[in-house]
Amino acid sequence: MMKSFRQLMRTPLRALLSALLIAALLAAMALMLCGCGAGAEEKETPVMQGQPEISEPVETAVNGYSVDYDNRWFYRGGFIETEHAYVEVTTNHEYLKYYAKDSGDSGILCGKPECDHKGTDCNGYLGTYDNSLSWYGGKLYWVYTDINEGRGKVLCRANEDGSGREVVRELSGELEIFATSFFLHRGRIISVQEYQQVNKAVPSTKLEICSAPIEGSESFKLIFREEFPESMSQYCNIYGDFIYVFIYTEEQFEYYKINITDGTVDLSYEQENPGIERAAGNGAYITEDGTVYYAAPNGFYRITEAGAEMIPYENPDTPAGRSVLAGAVVTGQPYETYSRYVWLSDFEGK
Repeated sequence: MMKSFRQLMRTPLRALLSALLIAALLAAMALMLCGCGAGAEEKETPVMQGQPEISEPVETAVNGYSVDYDNRWFYRGGFIETEHAYVEVTTNHEYLKYYAKDSGDSGILCGKPECDHKGTDCNGYLGTYDNSLSWYGGKLYWVYTDINEGRGKVLCRANEDGSGREVVRELSGELEIFATSFFLHRGRIISVQEYQQVNKAVPSTKLEICSAPIEGSESFKLIFREEFPESMSQYCNIYGDFIYVFIYTEEQFEYYKINITDGTVDLSYEQENPGIERAAGNGAYITEDGTVYYAAPNGFYRITEAGAEMIPYENPDTPAGRSVLAGAVVTGQPYETYSRYVWLSDFEGK
């Protein structure tokens, strides 16, 4: 019989490298699905919409667990680290799966000893999942569409072993109902959505970022809205007091920092005709000192207040996609049918 998740937590510790490789494989598989960007246009720096989201200092831990968003992992791939395991969303987006740190064993994250993990009654069943898996304050959180109850999108949470599953709040307002990605950070749930529009026969893409308290029923507030070229590519990440918004087109690369404490928006970096290829997957990683690492197929970029430095890869092949993951740069490329190979590069390109 397969060991339970609780039993697996008691066996000897394995190295983090195994988890990095698992996450790298997941990221590499997801990288192939991303699209490309197109033309840019001049625009003013967007301003904050509504009120600052956090008006006073907030706790960054609850019961000893962090409530800061963990920007190490590939959020679109659905992979996180909990206290005792690594948890991922299965490739069909139907279930949560765990990899126990101590033993390396894995299975559906359920917590029910007699469950066959084949139906909606399983605690590991996700439903219609959005990009949202988080380890926050010692609990698992995710967003899914609750078709059975007819409630639309809901924020759900559970204990680390999958037990104690409950709905935290509904996400049915006009500012979050069409969002495709969600982050949990310092008491807030932050949504990201983009949609196509046409104004005077000119197509464009509008990007909106909204926020609301995790608990309760307070409506989402708009904190960032800007219009970009139609086929732009965007990636958002969060670290400390800032939401980072990365925008790529064929003619321009730029990123904004939204200060969640005072509501200011700063265009932190922009470069026309940069020669930077569009990042795929987890396009950016932010370190403690504010350094940004931006991954692209031709190399990766270290961006500081002094400017941007391009670091080429030693690997001579041209991979299909790059991703920054837990302090390393991941390369994924098809090898043969249903198989891929993966490289890990450090921040010196080696």
